[in-house]
Amino acid sequence: MVKKVLSEKRKQQMREYYQARKALINKNKILNRINKGTQKGVQRKSIEKYVSEFTAAELEELEAKVNEKTIKTKRARVSTKTFETQKYSSTQFLSLINSDTTIKERTQKKHKSSINSFIKYFSLDPEKFSDVFLLSDEEIIETLTKAYPVIGSRVSQYYFITKMYSLMKKDPYFQRIFTDERYQKWDRIARKNDQIYQGENNKKKQSSSGIDYVQEFIKMFENELTLRKENPGSLDHVAAILYTIGAFSDDNLKTPV
Repeated sequence: MVKKVLSEKRKQQMREYYQARKALINKNKILNRINKGTQKGVQRKSIEKYVSEFTAAELEELEAKVNEKTIKTKRARVSTKTFETQKYSSTQFLSLINSDTTIKERTQKKHKSSINSFIKYFSLDPEKFSDVFLLSDEEIIETLTKAYPVIGSRVSQYYFITKMYSLMKKDPYFQRIFTDERYQKWDRIARKNDQIYQGENNKKKQSSSGIDYVQEFIKMFENELTLRKENPGSLDHVAAILYTIGAFSDDNLKTPV
């Protein structure tokens, strides 16, 4: 039987296929060996290496089979890694932002900028970026308020925090640091401050235009009343009706059309 020789092109295709799916392939190897019984346990570093590939159910199953390393010292103390000591680097968060196709490029740039800002203002070690979420919400707000006195800039940082939860919510380690209840709180904080910012922005626009829109609105109704008395049914009167009482579905002018 003649052994088939693979062409260089085919070998290159196989290498590219493996590189593109290496993490998923290696993750499946671990699960297959565990399920077949050829591997009794698994090192935690192996789980952490491919943590983004495992489902929550798979991680829960593997957690019971973790071989924790025991580091012997003169006092024979045991060193283990817990959920609370799991760290996430700024590089990991950047990678998640870059791979998220649901956000616009402009928003993506804002989130990337927020990572650098958090490292600066919270004095974070980039390798332990997730430490910022170990702070209380009050401490985070206080630091961001000092760093960003202008509410518009601060709102972007609040939305960055909620985005990090959205990207990491399936990770069981991160869920211990940032719960769904905490996310709901930050979502309310972000939205409330955004509304305040939008309200202030609208006031500035009105002030810069020099137009009192309330008075202008009243004048429109006064004009309709004048035309109703002096020139009812005219084209001007019909136009005035459309932009005043015609915009409401009831006689009390309480329900807009």
